[in-house]
Amino acid sequence: MLNDYLVTLIKQNLSNGISTLPSENSLAIRFGVSRTSIRKALADLEREGLIFRVRGKGCFIHDGGKLSDLENGVFEKIFAFICPETRTVFVSEIKEGIKGFCNENGILLLTLPSDFSASKEIENLHFARRAGAQGLIIMPTIDYEHHSEVLAPQINKLPIVFVDTKPKGLNGVCVSSKHFDMGLLAANYLKKQNCKRIAIICSSNIGSVKSRIEGYISALGDEKPIIIHDIGHYDGQDLTNYLKDKLQNVDGIISQSGTHAAQIIYAMSQLNKTIFDDYQMVVFDNDCDLIDLMLPRPVPAVMQQAYKIGHRAAQMLSYSISSNFMSPFTNTFFDVKMRV
Repeated sequence: MLNDYLVTLIKQNLSNGISTLPSENSLAIRFGVSRTSIRKALADLEREGLIFRVRGKGCFIHDGGKLSDLENGVFEKIFAFICPETRTVFVSEIKEGIKGFCNENGILLLTLPSDFSASKEIENLHFARRAGAQGLIIMPTIDYEHHSEVLAPQINKLPIVFVDTKPKGLNGVCVSSKHFDMGLLAANYLKKQNCKRIAIICSSNIGSVKSRIEGYISALGDEKPIIIHDIGHYDGQDLTNYLKDKLQNVDGIISQSGTHAAQIIYAMSQLNKTIFDDYQMVVFDNDCDLIDLMLPRPVPAVMQQAYKIGHRAAQMLSYSISSNFMSPFTNTFFDVKMRV
């Protein structure tokens, strides 16, 4: 039974581009068994050729490709990409950009999602160092107190490049979109549609989202937007009811993600309001495909150059490693465009 659970975990990780397994201790806690049981199950999977171990580095998943060469010391460089998740289109495209550079230059990439958990992010940092990573590319979680107080001592031991946003007080350059311009584009589009009551829907109001909100406010001037930044506290029917209460008199909506947009459209339908007829919407983060299937025509979207962000971040990290931390690069910001 335990072996079956581990095989399922391996398949899930591979489908999400994750090339590692958690530590024995983490697996023991996750499945509620002893470390001895975990060790025995991993040995079985190793004999079956599903995983392999590298002494002092951990367990890796055989993917039939370059990863297995780690056993034989083929790779001179290993990069680790630590991110909140790999499910959204935006993060997935960043990962593909990083992978593209790594493939071009014979670098092994370890993808380590933190599931939006600050403690898992620290665990991933330790794992990356044990696995021999020479550098880190980090898309931070939104727990900024965690970053400033706990994360700094860890990441200062390796070259690092941030993507999307960089917490204050941490070393390393950042590659991201021009978030202020994203806010300007979205708000100006809704103004042209004669929207008078505009709501911004997001899960936080810090980091990159804070810069976008500044862009909205700059574009709207005296027409102050309704900023709803706590929807991460709700789900299911509670989220629908919360949105219905907040959006009753709104005729323009900016959604930070395709997932949120789908929930917003449903909540507005409960108010007998139809997108394009009763209100307008703009979506961010390249996840517009999710709701395009639901609608009679594509929803307007602010598109980021996610692949280029990832590729550039890996390039900057590679140079920083080669030059012994003396990277000539500064923060890099990519333009965004409006898809109407």
